[in-house]
Amino acid sequence: PVPKHFFGRDDIVLDAVLKLCAPAAHHAALLGTGGIGKTAIALAILHHPDIVARFARYLLACDRHSITTADSLVFFLLQLLGLSESQTTDNPLDRLLDHLENSGPIILVLDNFETTWMSAGQQTLLTSVLSQLVVCSRLRLIVTMRSDVGPASSDISWIVPSLNPLTIRSATEVFLAINP
Repeated sequence: PVPKHFFGRDDIVLDAVLKLCAPAAHHAALLGTGGIGKTAIALAILHHPDIVARFARYLLACDRHSITTADSLVFFLLQLLGLSESQTTDNPLDRLLDHLENSGPIILVLDNFETTWMSAGQQTLLTSVLSQLVVCSRLRLIVTMRSDVGPASSDISWIVPSLNPLTIRSATEVFLAINP
């Protein structure tokens, strides 16, 4: 759902929406400390009217706390897309990429991606998976992470908005919305 109390981030949302809807493929990494608003911004982007119109056929959001390997990420995405493991080719990643390339526009949110990214020994494999995913022309990817650097940043050019603390005015609006 759209965040109930959302203030001071409209410029970030609008900029990301414009870039994600552009003909050239763009992908966003929402990075910062816990509680800064990464997930709320991702949800606001997903529910923006331009995103809904552009990606109305497929709108996927996933919270992958239990995904700790590159393989489990691929299988989770296959399940999310309704592709059972029995339908997969010998290479599940190839099946996923083929589906993404031959389906309608998809926007995918990988929320709290630091959980997966920081799993022991998985960064090289995850870089490979993410690098192949972003090549799909119909896919737009948003990751949220507690980090200063996006995943696979040497291979992927991310839109990385600056997520600073709310201004005093926006923080006051949030406070008054919660405690009128």
